[in-house]
Amino acid sequence: MTGDSDSADLIVVGSGIAGLAAAVSARQRGARVILLERAPREDRGGNTRWTEAFMRMRSENEVAHDFISHFAANSGAHLDPALVAETTGDFDTRSSLSRTLSMTDPDLIATFADHAGPTLAWLKTFGVRFDFLPSYLITTSTTRLAPVGGGLALGGQRRRCPL
Repeated sequence: MTGDSDSADLIVVGSGIAGLAAAVSARQRGARVILLERAPREDRGGNTRWTEAFMRMRSENEVAHDFISHFAANSGAHLDPALVAETTGDFDTRSSLSRTLSMTDPDLIATFADHAGPTLAWLKTFGVRFDFLPSYLITTSTTRLAPVGGGLALGGQRRRCPL
């Protein structure tokens, strides 16, 4: 990068939903963004384009009643109960072992749940539509919301993104 036109505040690698969300949110906040993608235009979207993208939601604004408990129960492997107990405290006070285990931090799950509805509303501003679509999932313990068109619809909205 040599000139002003080649500089950026953020370089994002990959145009799956995570890369696109990072690039667009940074751009909306005034950052100069470069988005790098190795796939040809017709194949862009990363793994997102192949997923059904079902979400455990009661509505577009509210997560399912078992959202947090389901994530907590299904992330990582069986862990020492003493290490799990450490996760109820402040992250900075936890032992390095409990901070690096392959489990999802309960604070992260709670943050995910708190921001799910607002994130769907944000995605809708780019033309993504959501609905309670038929599911191939065997369990019916909760409703599952999905983007109309699956994961491809999430990445296919690039033409409406401010990049």
